[in-house]
Amino acid sequence: MAVSGGVVLVLAGLFLGWVFLQFLRFERASRPVLDVGEYERVLGEWKEFAGDIVWHFPEAVPGDAEDAGFYYWPGLYQSDARIELRVRVGAEEMEQYYEAFSGRATKLVRGAALTHFVRGRGEVDVVEPGDDYVVMHFDAEAEDIAEHGKQHGVIMSREKKEIIFWAEW
Repeated sequence: MAVSGGVVLVLAGLFLGWVFLQFLRFERASRPVLDVGEYERVLGEWKEFAGDIVWHFPEAVPGDAEDAGFYYWPGLYQSDARIELRVRVGAEEMEQYYEAFSGRATKLVRGAALTHFVRGRGEVDVVEPGDDYVVMHFDAEAEDIAEHGKQHGVIMSREKKEIIFWAEW
């Protein structure tokens, strides 16, 4: 049974279209999102598949927040997906966050004993929390897996009135 040239062209076109779409998906998954304007859309996506680890994120960037930064890495191959929102808030709001989250934390780490990678503000920053920072983990005991465990929490400095909401999967 012979296959006409038109059928072969259609099949080749479909295959090349599929390859092109896969390339676009790969390219999108290999770039972080740093635009704070994308925060609500990305958070909405996370709520669909990982709502249990983004419950502590605000629905929107607080209107009175200063110096807001956003980082979203969709995850690619062996790297974990990660979402972070970094803001400075007023003293009263900071105390409200601190009181709400300190009671839910399963692990607290203070000071420079922990180096945490925090992204945002249009570029990648590495924050080594000083004595004024507290890292609050909200997870039950960490899974005994080197990669691909769910983790979430906040990093807060009451002195600097800075809070970093984070989750990774």
